[in-house]
Formats: sequence, structure tokens, C-alpha cells
Amino acid sequence: MFAKVDFAQGAATMGETLRPTTVAIFGSPKIGSTALQEGQTMALYLPLRIQFFEDASGQTWASYEDPTAVAPSHGLAASNAAVQKMQAALSGFSAIATGS
Repeated sequence: MFAKVDFAQGAATMGETLRPTTVAIFGSPKIGSTALQEGQTMALYLPLRIQFFEDASGQTWASYEDPTAVAPSHGLAASNAAVQKMQAALSGFSAIATGS
């Protein structure tokens, strides 16, 4: 994990209230570098990030850009090994964090 951005904490410093909303920024330079060698503009989606948020009913959700969906517009096949590893990391991390 490279960084965690806690938007609720930031809002609290301004006297505002926000349900838990956090972005986790993480990745592997080895995987990212491999992808960028073939599609340098894929850097727009690196490092990987997932938004975790709590909805009005108290349920926690995770959302992220699917690398297999965006990779082709950056010159990489969705089946590219590095892209598949990115997808697996995002999917696995979000499942662990949300308990699903």
C-alpha cells in the first residue's frame, strides 16, 4: 500500500460530516512497469486504487476501474498477463476488505 486517502477525516477537519469514504492506493512496480512497457498511457490507472465507502444503510462497498476494460484503449490486450495480475489484485483486495 502506497497511501490511504480518508475523505471523511478530511471533511471532519472542515467541520463537515461524510460517511466513511477512503481510497487505497497500492500496486507492484514490477507489474506496473511491465504493463507500461507495452502501453505507457496505462499510467493514468497506476498505481492501482480502490474506493471503499459506506452507504446510507451502513453497507461497505468497493469500486475500481477494471483494468481489463480500460487496457485496450491504451494499447494493451485485456488478456495481457500484467493486466490480468492487476485485475486479480483489485478483485482480491476488494473482496478481503469488504468481507465478500
